[in-house]
Amino acid sequence: MTLYNFKPRSTICQVPDVNHVICLGVHKQVEYNAAVHRTMLSPLWISRASAVQRAGRTGRTRPGTVYRLYSKALFESKMEAFDSGEMARQQLDGVIVKLRSMLDTNVVPILESVLTPPPLEHVGKAFESLYSDGLLSAADDDGVLTSLGGFVAKLGLDLRLGRLIGLGAMFGVLPEAVSLSNKYEKEGNCEEHSTRTFFVIVCCSAS
Repeated sequence: MTLYNFKPRSTICQVPDVNHVICLGVHKQVEYNAAVHRTMLSPLWISRASAVQRAGRTGRTRPGTVYRLYSKALFESKMEAFDSGEMARQQLDGVIVKLRSMLDTNVVPILESVLTPPPLEHVGKAFESLYSDGLLSAADDDGVLTSLGGFVAKLGLDLRLGRLIGLGAMFGVLPEAVSLSNKYEKEGNCEEHSTRTFFVIVCCSAS
């Protein structure tokens, strides 16, 4: 049996009787883009540890061959030793809001103490975004959750959807805001469109 290995290590299944493994050396992974302050699914080279793991038992505990469709030079120069920690690959707005709501203390020391701390640049971007959205009172670690931020934290939704519902309650269009947030959650789209459509609803209700 030949196994074309894309990313089977994300499962707990062991495929028996695999004599040959073909490893492409790439995968798609969620990465944080600081330029636009968004997480994106991007094609990336796997780590060297993942390359070893992708072989599974083939050539290790049983006879077989692993065909790696990339050069040794690329393996050594382009591939990191290990995958980066999840904290360094995600947008930190939600993490900061949850920590603030649970502990009511500065969050930077907590983030710096985790096993793989995120870059301070990512933390700063998250503070700026939360302040801009009206969820924090200041764009740094001294800021506290606003009334809107506290409300959103209790909802347990995506921050943009929670903010949409919170603004709907403030402007007296809560049913419409809940319906709209449900629509965007099902479509997996809670970006700028939700805020733009919300203000259309507010203007129509006011008129």
